[in-house]
Amino acid sequence: CLGLKFAKKKKIFIQQADETIASIIRLGDCLERGHFTSFWEEAEKRQVLLAKVPGFYDSVRACMYL
Repeated sequence: CLGLKFAKKKKIFIQQADETIASIIRLGDCLERGHFTSFWEEAEKRQVLLAKVPGFYDSVRACMYL
């Protein structure tokens, strides 16, 4: 049934989106707390996602040096 296949794909998409959002929240939390080692470890796991954000790494580094 096409409806069931669509529902399963939609559920998978939402789960992936939730994981992405949770990952971004964890990254922000690490930065706010000054847990830079944890931040870079998590960022390394999410290289594909973060590479899509122009200037992300430069902005983080600039923020760390303020």
